[in-house]
Amino acid sequence: MSTRIAFTESSSLVPTTLFAISGSLAVGDAVCQVAGADKTVAKADADNASARPPIGVVHEIRGTDAVVALNGEVAAGLTGLTRGTAYWLSTTAGALVATKPATNAYLVGVAVSASELLVNTVAADLIIGGGGGSVTSFGVTSSDITVSNSPITSSGVIDLALNTVPVSKGGTGLTSATEQGASLIASSSSAYVAQATSLSWRNRIINGDMRVAQRGTTAVNDNYPVDRWWCGENTSGAALFQQSATAPTGFVNSILATCSTGGSATGSQYATLGQNIEGSNVYDFAYGTAAAKQVTLSFWVRSSVTGTYCVAFRNTHGITARQSYIAEYVISASNTWERKTIVVPGPTSGIWTVDTSTGLSVNFDLGSGSSWNTTANTWTAGAGPSGGGYLRTSNQANVIGTTGATFYLTGVQLELGSVATPFEMLQYEKQLELCQRYYARLSSLSGNNVGFGAGATWQGGASAGRALVYVKYPQQMRSTPTVTQSGTAIYNTLVRTLEATPLGTANYGTDSLSVNVNTGANTQTVGQGVLWTGNSSTAYIELNAEL
Repeated sequence: MSTRIAFTESSSLVPTTLFAISGSLAVGDAVCQVAGADKTVAKADADNASARPPIGVVHEIRGTDAVVALNGEVAAGLTGLTRGTAYWLSTTAGALVATKPATNAYLVGVAVSASELLVNTVAADLIIGGGGGSVTSFGVTSSDITVSNSPITSSGVIDLALNTVPVSKGGTGLTSATEQGASLIASSSSAYVAQATSLSWRNRIINGDMRVAQRGTTAVNDNYPVDRWWCGENTSGAALFQQSATAPTGFVNSILATCSTGGSATGSQYATLGQNIEGSNVYDFAYGTAAAKQVTLSFWVRSSVTGTYCVAFRNTHGITARQSYIAEYVISASNTWERKTIVVPGPTSGIWTVDTSTGLSVNFDLGSGSSWNTTANTWTAGAGPSGGGYLRTSNQANVIGTTGATFYLTGVQLELGSVATPFEMLQYEKQLELCQRYYARLSSLSGNNVGFGAGATWQGGASAGRALVYVKYPQQMRSTPTVTQSGTAIYNTLVRTLEATPLGTANYGTDSLSVNVNTGANTQTVGQGVLWTGNSSTAYIELNAEL
C-alpha cells in the first residue's frame, strides 16, 4: 500500500511572500535582495562582484510585485528542469545552470519536477569555500577577510581572521594551559587577547567603589574612611579622609582626601591611602615563583593638584624579603575625573604569603617623604623606612603641600591579565559581606534596647551570680577579632542592669563570642534569661580583624 501526498494552496511550501521588483523579472528568475531597499529584489548574477547571494526564485508576477519562493518553498511554472538535479546561479543574471560553476558557486535549489524547483538557498548565504566572491548582505566584503593556508590541504589548517577586528590567536594557537579555556578580552579597538581570568569575582580589591562605610562618614586620619581602605598621614601638613558622594559616571561614592593645612613630608614621614589584600585571595598570582603572573590595576582618580603620582605594590607586614613595585601615572587636568590603567609584571622573587595574613599591599601616595623613594617600573628588594618597603618615586606630586587641595579615588580594580576590564559591580549586600570578614559593627541605630545577643544565668546568688551571653558575628572573620563596645549593657528579664561594661571577661572566636558577666548585687536565679542591648542609638559592638 502506498500513500500519495498532495500539495495544496494552504501548504507551507507554497510561496506567499511579496517583494517589490527592481528592474525586470520573470517567473523562474533567481533573485537577490537589493541593497538599501526594504523587501525589494532584482536578478541575481554570479559574475557581479557587488551582488548579494540569491534568496529565492520568482514564483509569480503580480503587477509591480513578485511572489518569491524562499528557502524550503517550491517555485512552480518553470520549464526545462530535470527532476533531482541541483541548479546553481548562472553568470547570466537571473538564470539557473545545472553545472556547478568553478567560482562564485551559489546553490539555488533542486528540481522536483520539470517545472518545479525546491528552493535551498541557505548554503548560498553561507558558502565560502565553494564560492568566493563577496557577501555584502552581512556587511562583509572580500577585503574584510584574510585566509591563510589556502587552498586547504588534507593536513592543513585554515585560519580566518576579520581584518577589521583581528584576533590575536586563532586555529591551533592556544597551546598553553592558561590560554585553553580562557576568555577572549578586547585589548584594543582592533584586537583580542586570551585572558585566563574569571569574568565574575575577578576584582581582588574589596569595596573598590567605596560604597561600604560601616564606621560612618566622619573625616578621619590613621583610620578607615571606608571599609578596607586605610589612610595615614604624619607629615607637617594635615590631611583628612572620608567617604564622598562625588564620583564619576557609573559610581556613587569615592574616598576624598582633603589637605586642611599645607605642609611637606621629610625622611620617613608618609601620606598614603591603600588596601592590604589577604594572601588567600591572591595566591593564584604565583608571586615569588618563576610563574609569577601579570596583573592590571585600573581606577578613577581626580585631584586639584596635577602632575605625576605613584601607586605602590608591596609585600609588607612581617615579611622579611621585601619587594616593592612603584608605578607612575599622570593627572593631567585639575578637578577632572580620569581613568588610569597600570599593568604590573609578576615578581619572581621575595616571600609572598598565601594564608590569611597580608599577601599584597596596594598604596596610593599623596606626598610621602624621600626615604620612601625608589625606581619606577621594576620590582625592588629592600626594607625601606621601618621595613615597610617603598611607596613612590622622586616625581610624586605633593597633595598635602597646598591647603585645600583635594584627591578623590574610586572604581579601583585589580585583576589577572594585561587588560583592564570594566569595573565589576557587586550588589551592596555582597560587598558588605566581604567587608565584614575584616570589620563588622553591630549598631542600635533605631534606638534603645536593640538586642545584640542573648543568654542565661548559670550561677545564682546576690553577690556571686553570673550570666553567659552569646553573640554570633555577621560573617566568619579573618581571624579572632578585637572586640570593643560603646553604650551597651546586659539586662535580666526583670529589666535590671546586670553589667554596664560587659566585655570584662569574654571568649572570642572567628564566628562568635561569649561574655561571662558578673551579675553583681542583683539577685539571680540559675537559668534566668538575659539580653545584651544598646542603651542609645549610638551604641555598638565593634569586631575588628583588619590586616
